[in-house]
Amino acid sequence: MSSIQYILIGNPDDCEEIGHYPDRNVPKDISKEAAQIFQKYVDSGVKTKDLRNSTDNRGKGHYFYTINSNNIFYFIAADNTLKESKAFELIDILQKANIPLKKDSKTGKLNKDGREQLKALVEDFMKKNTDKIQEIQSQVDEIKGITKENIIAVCGNTEDLAKIEQDAIKLKNGAKAYEKSADKLKRITWWQNCKWIIILVAVIILLIIIIVPISLK
Repeated sequence: MSSIQYILIGNPDDCEEIGHYPDRNVPKDISKEAAQIFQKYVDSGVKTKDLRNSTDNRGKGHYFYTINSNNIFYFIAADNTLKESKAFELIDILQKANIPLKKDSKTGKLNKDGREQLKALVEDFMKKNTDKIQEIQSQVDEIKGITKENIIAVCGNTEDLAKIEQDAIKLKNGAKAYEKSADKLKRITWWQNCKWIIILVAVIILLIIIIVPISLK
């Protein structure tokens, strides 16, 4: 089911984490890189809000991150099955649910309700996307099965396949022969047209030779 590996929500004002997903078994290398990207993004002094960024994770997946109009930093680490549009769709869902607001006033971290809702939203999102992928795969498998049955029904067996191949070769050869005949006919027609033009020109010249001397007398 899992395409999302890690999510970080942070406050750019003090570069402090607000919350993350999952709560346990956090991949240390990814969480470390997320913190580094967060720090660099804040240090760069980016003023543009909702600027959507993505970075390749050495071919193993992608990092998606942004600072929204409410000045909240979102980071998602995912494998290659998660499209960019889907990653930012999840960020939009978390924004609408106001997850960053559900934090402890003393620690500035997500409270129990915030952590539970973050987990529920992420896992529900992944489940829906997994179900959609499985549905598409089922449709593909069904189409493959129907296509295979149709091929068997049309061809019957290998003898039919051989006959179809022979017929295809005959049709191809016939098409080539027709093309040659058409070219030959085209050349003959062109030459006949040329002959008539030559005859017509000769007649006109002959008439000029006859008529012009008479008219001069």
